[in-house]
Amino acid sequence: MRVLLTLALLLVGWGVAQRCLTELRGDTDLSALSQLASGRDAARYLRRAVELLEPVLPQLASASVPLDPHDPDYDTLRLLAQQRLLPAEWQPESLAVTVWREMLRRLAAWYGVTVTPTFAAAPTRWQLISELVLLINQVGPGLKPVALVASDEQNSQQIAFWALIRNDSVYPRLIVVRPPFDRLRAGSDETVSLQRGVAAVLPYLSTCATEVRRYIFAPAPVARRLFLANNEARMVIVELEPSSLEPWYVPEGEELTYLTFEHASLDGYQRFAALFIGPGPSLPTVLRLLPQLRTNMGPREIVDFVMSP
Repeated sequence: MRVLLTLALLLVGWGVAQRCLTELRGDTDLSALSQLASGRDAARYLRRAVELLEPVLPQLASASVPLDPHDPDYDTLRLLAQQRLLPAEWQPESLAVTVWREMLRRLAAWYGVTVTPTFAAAPTRWQLISELVLLINQVGPGLKPVALVASDEQNSQQIAFWALIRNDSVYPRLIVVRPPFDRLRAGSDETVSLQRGVAAVLPYLSTCATEVRRYIFAPAPVARRLFLANNEARMVIVELEPSSLEPWYVPEGEELTYLTFEHASLDGYQRFAALFIGPGPSLPTVLRLLPQLRTNMGPREIVDFVMSP
C-alpha cells in the first residue's frame, strides 16, 4: 500500500510539471508500475517516446527482428530495429540495465544530448518511464516544428491541407496530415476550422513532446506554387501511418491530390511523411510569394525553411 501511495503522489506531481507522463504510462496501472521491467516493457515505452518526438518517422535502416512475426510485440521491435534503437543484447523477458542505457543513449543521440542514469539496479517500469520523461523534457523544448496550413479555395475557413515541416529531426521531412473536414474540437460541437485563426488549430498538430507554435499560412494556390513551383522537384512518400512501406514517387501532376488526401491510394491513412527531391522553388519565387503569406515567423526564418534541402 505504501508503494502504491508513493507512486500515486509521484504521478500527480510529475503530471503537473513533466511532459508526456500520461502518454508514456498508457494503461499501466499503479501496482504494475512498481514491478521490474522486461525487455518488452522497455521496447513499448521507447516506441511511445519515439512516436511522440518523431511522428511518422521513416525507416532509418534495414534490420532483423528477434521475435516471431506473430508475436504481439513484433511491430514494436521491427520499428525500433529499423530506427537503430534496439541493441543486439535485448531480451524479451528480462532487461539488463546496460541494455536500457544503450536504448536511451541511442535515442538521445538523435538530438545531440547525453542522459544521466537515475538508477543502477534492475529497473522498474516506473523508472523506465521517468527516464523517458526526463529525456523528453530535455529535448522537447528545442524542437521547433513549423506548421504549413493552406485554406480551401472555395471556403477560406476550411483547411485544404496542413502539414508539419520537421527540419529539426533525425530525418527531416514534411509530415502531411489528413484535413479535418469532420473533426470536432474536444469537448464541443465546433468543427476544426480557421474561423478563429491559424493559431487555434495548431494544438491538433502538436504532441506533448513537440508543441507547434510557428506557422506559415497561405491560400491553397499560393501554397501550391510555393512547394510545387519547379517541376524538377519530385514528391516522394517515405512513410505512411498506420503502416510502413517502401518509398515511392508521387506521379507528376498529382502532388496536390496527395497533399489534400483526395487520392484513392491514401484511403484509410491519417498521416504520411514526404520529401521533395530535386530543385525546389527559387529564392526569387519565395521572396515574391512572401507578401501573400501569413505567419508569426520572420522573413529569414521562412526562407530558411522553404529553401532548406
